[in-house]
Amino acid sequence: MSLVREVQEKHAQIAAKNQTQAVAERIQQEKEMHEAREAAVMEAAFCRAFPTSGRQLEAIGEFCRGMPFSLVGQTARVFAMGRWWDSLDQSEKFVLTEGVIVSA
Repeated sequence: MSLVREVQEKHAQIAAKNQTQAVAERIQQEKEMHEAREAAVMEAAFCRAFPTSGRQLEAIGEFCRGMPFSLVGQTARVFAMGRWWDSLDQSEKFVLTEGVIVSA
């Protein structure tokens, strides 16, 4: 095989690797943006369902109760919102998120 051919193949391999990496990075970014939008919608729905900070704290306490580990602060809030969200059926989620707009 000629040296020119070897160099061309090496460049093609590098280009293919770079393209694969760029696609993987784009997919990861899209996934992160999707998760951020979902979190924002969930936060808005949680605040709509529990409009005062007192009600939110009660809900967080209720959904974190009985866990074999202690949760505090933002960790407890995110965990409780996730459990609360998972406990809802589709129609409840629809009602709580109706009119919620999350910018990209």
